[in-house]
Amino acid sequence: MEAPAGMAEENYEFWDDATLTYYERRADGTVTAQPYSEAEVTQQQDELALDSLHAEAAFALDYLDERIDLSLEFLALPEPTGEQTAAQVKVLSDLSAYSAGTFKRLIKVLSVMLSNGLILMRRARPGIYGQPARAARQGQERSPVCGGWHARKR
Repeated sequence: MEAPAGMAEENYEFWDDATLTYYERRADGTVTAQPYSEAEVTQQQDELALDSLHAEAAFALDYLDERIDLSLEFLALPEPTGEQTAAQVKVLSDLSAYSAGTFKRLIKVLSVMLSNGLILMRRARPGIYGQPARAARQGQERSPVCGGWHARKR
């Protein structure tokens, strides 16, 4: 089997999230492929959800920072006009409503994560650091000489 396009020659394993396939380069250079296990599919879906939450959080932080800056600009005015005060009431109302909505989403996310036994940090996939899960199951270990995967010596 040929290595997928994203698998560099020096890589001994490759996780293709698009096709949900795990590729492994053997010591002799051949490449094998296996579909993700049920646990790996679940982990990949969890990672996509976390990526989405990260993007939403980045947007929320920028949005809230803009409203805070507007509030600080208002506070710096020596004598705000009625029009400026009315605009500031809108900014504060928006800031309050958005913050409350964000807090509600945070509570929901934390309750789901805690009830599912998830941790708040993203876990490294098996194999990113250390021995890949599939190699461990197949009784292989990384060679300190060439870096390839070989059968464990008994």
